[in-house]
Amino acid sequence: MFFTKKIYEIEKRESNPVNKMYLHELMLKLKSFEKLQEEEFGEDKYKRISEILNQFIMALSNRKYRYNSQSNNGFRKDSHIFSSIYLDDIIYLLLKKEKILKNPGIIFDKRPFDFNIRFNPDNLMDIYKENMLRFEKNIPMLQISQEIEIQYRVSGKRKYFKNNVTLPIMIFVSNKNLTRTLFNNAVITAKRAKQCFAKSKLIIVCETLDHGFYPSLKDTDIDSIFILRKQFSSMSSKPIDPEILKQLDERIHHLLLDVKPNINQLIKTGIIK
Repeated sequence: MFFTKKIYEIEKRESNPVNKMYLHELMLKLKSFEKLQEEEFGEDKYKRISEILNQFIMALSNRKYRYNSQSNNGFRKDSHIFSSIYLDDIIYLLLKKEKILKNPGIIFDKRPFDFNIRFNPDNLMDIYKENMLRFEKNIPMLQISQEIEIQYRVSGKRKYFKNNVTLPIMIFVSNKNLTRTLFNNAVITAKRAKQCFAKSKLIIVCETLDHGFYPSLKDTDIDSIFILRKQFSSMSSKPIDPEILKQLDERIHHLLLDVKPNINQLIKTGIIK
């Protein structure tokens, strides 16, 4: 699990005994979430995932985990324990049944993908001597990626040049709150991914939508946005909704199969299309 792994990393660096105790508490609370990864889901899987996740989020909101300057216990607000990494674990739970994960060269993890792939030799006179395939790397992101090996040789030469390239199959952008900045960065990422791999997909998964921000997917390469909590004009929100988890699961499956969605089915709470 992504979140458990991150807590272990924090625990190894932590010297405060009280904070170490808090981290062990959180790891114990995550045990029930870890067990879900080992189970075969029935019809109630979305309800179970949302219940366990909502319980964990509620426990994490306990003020004792917040940094106290007087006791020097607790964690600062920018600590990873208050991040949305648990959303990545939800995405994995929904993805683990997909057959594509068993394909050769497929990796699901946070990693960079390659883009702006082109032939660009340093010296026109020495094209036959050098590997002239160039590409840039995007920042690491949660994604299903396809590792490929590109080999080529100049006509009349025996030597082959080999390049390992990472293609973004499906990228996930997750955060607690969808802000304009996060959305704009996702627009850039989706465009880069499409330029590299035309069938690349990008889905944004957030708990809430920033007040007053109403994103539109028009003229972007983003495939879907999922807001997991129903919100009210008072800025209050409900727990993570199992129905929206179900819609997310179905959307992921259809995108991987490259099925064209029925727009009428997608116009439901939690999906922006």
